[in-house]
Amino acid sequence: MTDTPTVPTTPLSSGGKTATPSNQRIAVPDRYARLGVANGFNPTPTNGMNVILEALPGHGKTTLLMSRPETIVMDFDRACGNVIAPRAAYVPLSNYTDYEAVKTALLEDAAAGHPPFKCVAFDTADTFLQVLDRHMLVALNASRTSNKLDSIYEFGLQGAGYIKMGNALIRELIDYSSAGYAWTLACHMRVRTETIGETKVVERRCSMAPSIMEMLVKHAEVKARLYRSMEDEPVKETRTISLPGGKTKTIKADTGKTELRTRHWLCLMPTKVEEDDDTKHRLFGLQGVLEIPLTDGWNEFEKAYKLAVAEALKLDSENARQSAPA
Repeated sequence: MTDTPTVPTTPLSSGGKTATPSNQRIAVPDRYARLGVANGFNPTPTNGMNVILEALPGHGKTTLLMSRPETIVMDFDRACGNVIAPRAAYVPLSNYTDYEAVKTALLEDAAAGHPPFKCVAFDTADTFLQVLDRHMLVALNASRTSNKLDSIYEFGLQGAGYIKMGNALIRELIDYSSAGYAWTLACHMRVRTETIGETKVVERRCSMAPSIMEMLVKHAEVKARLYRSMEDEPVKETRTISLPGGKTKTIKADTGKTELRTRHWLCLMPTKVEEDDDTKHRLFGLQGVLEIPLTDGWNEFEKAYKLAVAEALKLDSENARQSAPA
């Protein structure tokens, strides 16, 4: 059991100066408020969130990506057209020239005050990096008379190429953020199985280079992993049974049969199975593991987030009330 500190409700005198309670909100002068200085609890709205989503191939990341409304998906994997009941638009892309044309239109519309979407998504970020690599390689090799590179990743020493690629991707995302767009990155995961002695170790990790992901995650509000489970579950049927007095009751009864059920789970924090999961979210109280439907997963996440925001607002309001000067 931990002690809860007592929050003073009136200013304390110390050395001739007035001490401010630790959780009392500081007043923001109008001059600074006009410059964007704020106080209090101001969580990012869901339509303004930058999100990184990891999943194994076929586990539903494209479907979840396409369930985010007011979104345009840069479809480098050519998978978005297979999604049932999408809420996002998509554009199939295979080279940087076509991508740049779409990006230019998005930035121009945002600058003109009528952006057609609120979020720009990449499916997948891994494939976009390959496109970006080819684009950057042309300019880099043009400046070389010899020792031409096959990939930007070969540039420099001690991972300098990876840093160069990571910075290029960050610049792309900052361009969108500066124009007022949120972004979502879908990233492939891979499974590596290794036998150590008599123990089989299964490791799930993002396919993207750790040095690049480390740079990306600093710019995201949420980094989540999407998992799929497939299990045989009992099949039930509705039956009506007779009760004394001529009454009846409807029940769900086992049929003795089973069927394969697929479920999807969005993990926002480490799980008991994988305590080192590299996940992230900035909102205290947000549920760590959500079961989401296949075709409307973003809506389920949004509901959980808004519920957590409502609870946090209550706590914030109570703390502010307790710390207000008498």
